[in-house]
Amino acid sequence: MNAWRQYLPLYWRLTGREWQQRFAGSTLGLLWTLAGPLIQLAIFSFVFGQIFKGRVDGLGTDNYATFVALGLWPWLMFSEGVLRGTTAVSSNGNLVKKAAFPHVVLVAAAVSAAFLAHLAGFAAVLVVLAALGQSFKLSGLPALVLILGLMFLLALGLAMAFAALQVFVRDTEHALAPALTMLQYLTPVLYPLTVLPEAYRGWLEWNPMVGYVTSVRAALIPAAPDIAILPSPAVVAASVVTFIVGLLLLRRLSPYFEDHL
Repeated sequence: MNAWRQYLPLYWRLTGREWQQRFAGSTLGLLWTLAGPLIQLAIFSFVFGQIFKGRVDGLGTDNYATFVALGLWPWLMFSEGVLRGTTAVSSNGNLVKKAAFPHVVLVAAAVSAAFLAHLAGFAAVLVVLAALGQSFKLSGLPALVLILGLMFLLALGLAMAFAALQVFVRDTEHALAPALTMLQYLTPVLYPLTVLPEAYRGWLEWNPMVGYVTSVRAALIPAAPDIAILPSPAVVAASVVTFIVGLLLLRRLSPYFEDHL
């Protein structure tokens, strides 16, 4: 524990650097993190909430924008965290060659910066929706913190594994982007699970993000049952195992990074 504690200042500096680089040269800065998803949210809300209004039910709320927002922002945290973490080692080759430190710090900083940026956007959207009359369960906020923490663990585990592979196979990040896009549509971000036939729901539950997105909605939407708030033990176990495997893979391949950067 003491060995890891000495790298905390480095972790915070790298996280701050990731944050600064994210908005370097931008006039609006953090507002751009809100603008893109807000436009996307508006499009989805119009298409599915108005044009196909009769086909969307089982939301737990009569506001489709709320339903999408509670799935979209957690997904953005996860997907961008994995993508940015994947390139964290390969894009910092000079630092890896010059200093000896656990390379997990680079990945953790990149994933943390992505989560913090979209967490700020998530909070702002919840405030806007509340101001427009949408009610939320304040009692679900502690559960929300736990849910996002477990989701961070999953994202970090995947990012560490892919970051290790990215050093040796530079196509990893290019293959990962469309894979995450496909996974988004296999996650109930835009639709409730109830619209799917029973036969398909079982397959989708192999995707841990289904459990996390569903849990976020259950934690904040008043109509959702309290018993469904936390992810299933299988989802939690998958996140922990992914984190451990990712960490072990990164540590196993770390000694060979300098030769390939």
